[in-house]
Amino acid sequence: MITMDQKRDVEQATRLLRRMSQSVTHPEQVAVYCSTIVQSLSKEWLAINEPTRKLLFHQLHMAALLHDIGHAIANRGHHKHTRYLIMHSDVFEGWDDPFRRDVAVIAFSHRKKADKSWLTRRFSGDLNLMKLAAILRIADGLDRNHRGHVQIRDSFYDGNSFVIQVSPLGPECKQHLITKKADLWREAFPYSLVLKA
Repeated sequence: MITMDQKRDVEQATRLLRRMSQSVTHPEQVAVYCSTIVQSLSKEWLAINEPTRKLLFHQLHMAALLHDIGHAIANRGHHKHTRYLIMHSDVFEGWDDPFRRDVAVIAFSHRKKADKSWLTRRFSGDLNLMKLAAILRIADGLDRNHRGHVQIRDSFYDGNSFVIQVSPLGPECKQHLITKKADLWREAFPYSLVLKA
């Protein structure tokens, strides 16, 4: 169940996207993919209390909505601009510093290779944040074309790996997901990711 504060946060994010002439279609689709994956993973998630779980999942939702906002400044390095906007936009003045910082680092991490040199520095050993960023990377890759035509048919943990069944899943999209987007998944989760058409 969404709280009033969470509803306000979503409205603020949407307002910022529109203010900066950014489409809400792709971010909302990525947020839906994140939610679907998180719900399927929740049973296998680290044993954390319910308030912490809700906070983490809200951070992921906000990062999904805002991950491409940096395109309003420049396409090149937009993930860096995204982090800056989340950290400094007056729209989010009501966010406390740790929440804002965590949303910014999750959103920032949706691009570039998951290099071991920045994993420790960026996430300060917080495995939960790393997991959220790994989920965001996969969700963003599923909507690579920004058309929202990929649907998650099912997602589940089979005891050895986490399986996401999507339709349609072309070979180019699958290759992009496995080689470019799943690198952080391999660092964050103790089981592999399997994509099935």
